[in-house]
Amino acid sequence: MHAVSDELSARQASPSFSTRERKVMVRGKERFGSSTWKSSRVARGFIAALICCICGIDVPTLEAQSQFTQTSTLDESDTRSITKANFLFHFAASNEWPSEFMEGPFRLAIIGNPSLHAILSDKYAMKSIGLQSLEILGFEDVASLESAPFVHLIYCEESGAKLQRIADAISNAPVLLISDASDGLQNGALINFVSVNNRIRYEINSEEAAKRDLLIGNRILSWAVK
Repeated sequence: MHAVSDELSARQASPSFSTRERKVMVRGKERFGSSTWKSSRVARGFIAALICCICGIDVPTLEAQSQFTQTSTLDESDTRSITKANFLFHFAASNEWPSEFMEGPFRLAIIGNPSLHAILSDKYAMKSIGLQSLEILGFEDVASLESAPFVHLIYCEESGAKLQRIADAISNAPVLLISDASDGLQNGALINFVSVNNRIRYEINSEEAAKRDLLIGNRILSWAVK
């Protein structure tokens, strides 16, 4: 190692060592220094997050993402959840939120369905929604959602008064609430899954979505049963 360093120093001192070569070396050092700094910044961020977890400091997003980690297993035979996961990703990607909500991560929350959460995380977690990174959050129940940051899209399988309470709680926010209930649209959901000839389809309340400044995409509208 010392021999190589001595040889390089001798080359630099030599008249034949061109200015261009010196510039290349300087730039290389600058890039290496920048890369090292970026890597250390990532490491510091990871260490900080690890300390928060160990000390029990509340980090809502990390907590939300890990709620299902102990129970979620990917079930490739669960075709119903696989189909729903595909629809949910397209609902996120093909509809439009107000501009102020199109910055930072796009958060998609699943309440009470570990299998669906696992499939979404496996197939879509590395994708993005426009320029936004996609965060897929899992919650065991509605109460857990209260401590979470803003969520763009919520899927739950509640019905009746429970579903209506969720809808009322987010009525002033551009949140796309999706359900799978016979009374979904009547109790505040904007999109509701239905079964048509043993196939999963969906219905949309586009008028209510417009009141919340959510623009349903033409492709999503064309796929709806009503």
